[in-house]
Amino acid sequence: MLATNLLHVMQQKTPSVKEQVDSQHAEQVKRNRDILSSILDVIIHLSQRSLPLRGTYDTVAHREDGNFQHFIEWKAKFDPVLADHMKTRNLSVSYLSPAM
Repeated sequence: MLATNLLHVMQQKTPSVKEQVDSQHAEQVKRNRDILSSILDVIIHLSQRSLPLRGTYDTVAHREDGNFQHFIEWKAKFDPVLADHMKTRNLSVSYLSPAM
């Protein structure tokens, strides 16, 4: 089995582990750049209109009800990469708060 896999890699019939990892890393980098591009697009459009990013804190919903959050949620309706990020984001790196 190992010898067969090695032969396939050597004959370039199967990508090597390094190529697979590099490919996966490149896809993750592209996805992160697409997410950041969408977020920056919202920030740029709000700033061009001199609109604040922050709003008021909704004590009932326990969340910020600002322009930034509103337009990120709105844009996620039309941007599948951003929508997926909003659903599956890691709380340690969400790109949606000053801290993370």
